[in-house]
Amino acid sequence: MNPSEGVDYQYQIIKTARQARKSAKQQLSEATYDTPEYWKICQVILDLEDTIKDLLWQRRNETISSQAHILAQAKREYLKQKDREGRRQSAIRREERYQKREKPMSTSFSVLSVRGKTSRDKQNDFVESIKAAYGSKQLGNKTTYCNVLTGTWHVRQYFIAAHIFPLSYGQQSMNNIFGKDAHGEINTARNGLFLPSEFEPAFNTYKVIIVPHGTTPSQPQEWQVILLDHSGLKDVPVCGMTFGQLHKRKLIFPTESRPRAKYLYFHFILEMLSYYCPQEFMGGVNTELLDQLTMAWGSEGNYMVDGVIHGFLEKFGHNIPINLQQNMLSHAFRGFSETEADDIRKAAHGMDLRSDTEEDDSDDNDSDDDFFDIDGWATDNSFMHDGSDEE
Repeated sequence: MNPSEGVDYQYQIIKTARQARKSAKQQLSEATYDTPEYWKICQVILDLEDTIKDLLWQRRNETISSQAHILAQAKREYLKQKDREGRRQSAIRREERYQKREKPMSTSFSVLSVRGKTSRDKQNDFVESIKAAYGSKQLGNKTTYCNVLTGTWHVRQYFIAAHIFPLSYGQQSMNNIFGKDAHGEINTARNGLFLPSEFEPAFNTYKVIIVPHGTTPSQPQEWQVILLDHSGLKDVPVCGMTFGQLHKRKLIFPTESRPRAKYLYFHFILEMLSYYCPQEFMGGVNTELLDQLTMAWGSEGNYMVDGVIHGFLEKFGHNIPINLQQNMLSHAFRGFSETEADDIRKAAHGMDLRSDTEEDDSDDNDSDDDFFDIDGWATDNSFMHDGSDEE
């Protein structure tokens, strides 16, 4: 092989190594940060950089004759090698920390693979709590309850006692997401409404949502129904009208009681994520309407623990608009120590956005599922601080 052929061969090797490094960097940009896959790709990139530097050094060494220049080059190369070694060791330490953190988390998450049962007493308590909060009216010998969608009164069988934050996620998940003042509220009127049986499935699958009514905060808070699936439900009959006629209709509450804003906000966030995430895409929704809904929530109210919000944004932030990201951050509050926040943020990455289709909240059912496999909300946390001021 003559010298010119050797130079060409070296050039091709360097070119191939650079292309491999470029491909690895592309994979790194698509990998989830701080996972074993992420740090493995980091190692590949560092190794390729070493190879490229070595090849360049060898190539220069064959063409440079000045001894002084060679020594200077050697010194610079030594310092670069030292820097690369430091970065490699840092990557190794990060991967070790990840594995240590993942071990206790995986133990906690395994709890969610076991299905439990909600006792009949708890379900009856939930129904009785809603009855007490919103009252009843005696029509002849029948006890009736208010349909908040229309203001009309109906017998109990007309309604489903619907959980806003899904019962199947469990009370511990509720604590983790909303802070310590959510303790014990999963089966109370603060997390529930009587919804007509023909309307509840659409609410449960995020085809309709409930958001604040009006731009000025009021006490008690007023709410409205928003139809998202216009193409599928606009002309479908419900409550003596159509879903299209319910759109933007103000809810009518018979008392001063209202469900917690934070639980309705969580329902809204899950709907928005299900729309903007490609694997859960729901067509036929006006994006201008979604922007209006984001603004409807304003920026006041500490609804969700910041670690959960950051977990959602780390996983879905590249898919959702900046105004929604800012709105989510404005409704976050500090609810955990740094270690707990790190664990809960990791748990948010495993959040299952599927609707809670297995849940049946009627008071004739004594076998509701207590847990839903969402990969990580059942961590047993001690809350060190809760800055929530939402009523």
